[in-house]
Amino acid sequence: MKSFFILTLFIPITYFHAQLNQPQNLKDFALHGKVKFVEENYVFKKKKNRETTTLEFSPKGKILKKEEISADRKTSTAFSYDPQNRQEKVWFRNFDKNKLVTESIMVFRYRNDSVFVNTDITDNGKKSNKSFTAILKDDLLIKYFGEKKGENRVTEFVYNDHNNVLSQTNYKNGEQNRRYEFTYNYDENGNILSQTDVNENTTIEFFPNGLRKSENEFTYEYSYDSFGNWIRKIVFENGKKYSESIRKIIYFDE
Repeated sequence: MKSFFILTLFIPITYFHAQLNQPQNLKDFALHGKVKFVEENYVFKKKKNRETTTLEFSPKGKILKKEEISADRKTSTAFSYDPQNRQEKVWFRNFDKNKLVTESIMVFRYRNDSVFVNTDITDNGKKSNKSFTAILKDDLLIKYFGEKKGENRVTEFVYNDHNNVLSQTNYKNGEQNRRYEFTYNYDENGNILSQTDVNENTTIEFFPNGLRKSENEFTYEYSYDSFGNWIRKIVFENGKKYSESIRKIIYFDE
């Protein structure tokens, strides 16, 4: 079971090379059936804070667009793919009260097991450019090379047989800067049941379908539709209701 969604929740890496490990397929989002569109409405603590997240998928099950909307901000990410179903371009836009603040356009160029990513950024009218090179193996990000503030940065990933990250090691100018390590437990079918952050000594438990069951003082409760996709999620903090999310899911065959 590939668990990119777990990796990206845990490890603090930059948006630009994290994008290579972002969920791209329905299974990475733990979605079942021919999902076309998802709208999730999140309410936090007595309806004071509301957020809406939408996901749009292609008939092949690839993410095409993601939007996150709150009272005063909006982020929009759009994706395009090449004939091999690999990421070709990613457009990221950040709005503050309907005003476009940041726009990034990422272009991916592949060669054998390597991918070169070039990013044009416009931040409050100021333009800049960033680029990095990554090594992929079986669609997994193995190594990343880049530069930040004049320093050479390298990040290496090690995976287990289930394609979950065992470690991430960051290097700065050739010297190890930081290392993150993780351990996992699985059921007899290879489904992940728990992930432990060795550095922080924290554990997240999962249901066999890949959804979160508990994390520290938080527990999760779900209701499902006929396809097995959750349509209601309640989060409890120490037994008390903390937040609630309602999802509307549209399928291609509806």
